[in-house]
Amino acid sequence: MTQVYRGIPQRFRWESWKVAFNFEHYHATLNAKYEEFSATENEYTAIIQVDVPRTFPELKVFDKEAQEQLSRILTAYVNYAPQVGYCQGMNFVAGLLLLVSGFNEVETFLGFVGMMNEFKLAQFYQPSFPLVQKNILAFESIYKVRQPLLHSHFVKEDVSVAVFLNQWFLTVFVVSLPLRMVVTLWDYILYNGIDSILPISLGLLNLLEPHLIKLKFENILAFLKDIKAADSKDDIRVGRAIVNQAHRISLDYENISQLIQSQTPTNYTLPKITFNRPRHASKDSEAFSVITKDFVALEKDTN
Repeated sequence: MTQVYRGIPQRFRWESWKVAFNFEHYHATLNAKYEEFSATENEYTAIIQVDVPRTFPELKVFDKEAQEQLSRILTAYVNYAPQVGYCQGMNFVAGLLLLVSGFNEVETFLGFVGMMNEFKLAQFYQPSFPLVQKNILAFESIYKVRQPLLHSHFVKEDVSVAVFLNQWFLTVFVVSLPLRMVVTLWDYILYNGIDSILPISLGLLNLLEPHLIKLKFENILAFLKDIKAADSKDDIRVGRAIVNQAHRISLDYENISQLIQSQTPTNYTLPKITFNRPRHASKDSEAFSVITKDFVALEKDTN
């Protein structure tokens, strides 16, 4: 458990994740069907072809061959689960799995299926996004109590948390945070279940509050939707701080899952995901420096 909080070593990460995905079950039942699933076009093929090139354009390793792999993985998933289909955001989740697996295409597909099924991530992408809405409503009910100053500031600036939470949830943070930080958060999520995405989001917002309280409407949304930066040695350390915050929040709210499920979603269209600039952009580096600067104080508070 301690290792999960600190982050799983990269050389062991994929094998650890495979256990969480119930990989052997899906290998036994789906491995032989992958070639057929991945080669059969479907109603989402055109959309997938548009989204895939916009997945990790800043990463040299995510080249044309990797994009073709991701396209086949997403195509295969749609043919495996036509009732779920394809939704923007899945490309980032499957794309990160492809990276962590070392570009093992078939294993990534099986891991993606496992993540969608075992962790019920597929429910995030259902029509009207009911589970996303429930998480957003639960988030609002907690953060306005835990962070009243920030809540008041957001109200004053007319900031809806749904705008950035939609992106955080549908991509499981992949679009918005540095990748080395994201995999540290995923270590925690895959150990504790998908509902832990809520305390992680609350922990992240708590970390960012000193900076957010100084910003106006447009800058708040721009920052929260794009907290990426070039690789930094502090990415993992900040990820651990967020995990520590999430764990403390989970202890304060022992029935997080019940709180989420008790929410009543409405039928409305959530904001679309924004495809941001590559992680090496100067704005991203400046934004990320704020997190690392505030981390020192937070680390003392969480230890």
